[in-house]
Amino acid sequence: MTTIRHGVAVNASPDAIEAYSRYAESWPDWFPGVVSVEVDDTYPAVNSTAQVTFQAAGTTFDLLLMVLEYLPGERVVYELQGMAQGQASFSISTEEDEQQVDGFIEYELPGGVLGRIADRAVIEQRVSESLEQALYNLKAGIEG
Repeated sequence: MTTIRHGVAVNASPDAIEAYSRYAESWPDWFPGVVSVEVDDTYPAVNSTAQVTFQAAGTTFDLLLMVLEYLPGERVVYELQGMAQGQASFSISTEEDEQQVDGFIEYELPGGVLGRIADRAVIEQRVSESLEQALYNLKAGIEG
């Protein structure tokens, strides 16, 4: 199981962070590697889903993210299904006058086709870089 964590301090309120990041349709604008997102009618409610097409290390794959927990302005937790299995979460906590936004992804790639055609270490590096860059893009987008 691969675990990746990154965080960034954002000079904004939890509500501003929530307003910027909540709408999954905006993810391709600030989350590197995300090509497209389609959400169901109840997103981001618990048990709702987002179908995400993601590119990493020259490989394109689809992920289904099911919302396991959603606390507006605090945390969202997803179950990852599809070409990667695991969980991802994003949380907001107050650190002095700023908010700390933390991203966490824990996943496993299947052995099948992806396991044969892709170098897992390269994919891990690209996923880590994408998460880190996404958090900095989020910060820049919110802070202007």
